[in-house]
Amino acid sequence: MYNTTNDFFQYVIQNVKTPNFRFLVYNGDVDTACNYLGDSWFIRDVAKENNLKPEDRIPWFFSENNQLAGFVQRYTGKGGQGIKVSVDVLTVKGAGHMVPNDRPGPSVQMITNFLFPGANGVNYTSTAHTNPQPDVAPMKAAAGLTLLSAIISLIAANQ
Repeated sequence: MYNTTNDFFQYVIQNVKTPNFRFLVYNGDVDTACNYLGDSWFIRDVAKENNLKPEDRIPWFFSENNQLAGFVQRYTGKGGQGIKVSVDVLTVKGAGHMVPNDRPGPSVQMITNFLFPGANGVNYTSTAHTNPQPDVAPMKAAAGLTLLSAIISLIAANQ
């Protein structure tokens, strides 16, 4: 048995009071645990249930040399309280389940642009607020964390 998050999204979209409320759902495009297609289809259905209109799926680019970083699709509309709501569904090219670990530069750019949108909204390609080559600290105890995650997943799957 599993639980979907449809009810959560439905509740938030219908009851949000924060102006210009935004969601970001992102996946690595080679993630075998949380498939980007499944998340895309899920958000498409949530958007349809809440009358959010899809925009075209477009590429976004990393760094000043414009490397393809993935794709983004935005859904926009009004929540139940008349508040503007948008949901961005974004992929990160070449990333697996641990997107920030696999693709740190594009991850920093993506999150920074989501948190600090420009005058015309969120532009994931913008490098205005990011260092295109951030310093990356080596992961410590990565093997232990991976093992712990696997154990937790097995326990959750068996309940």
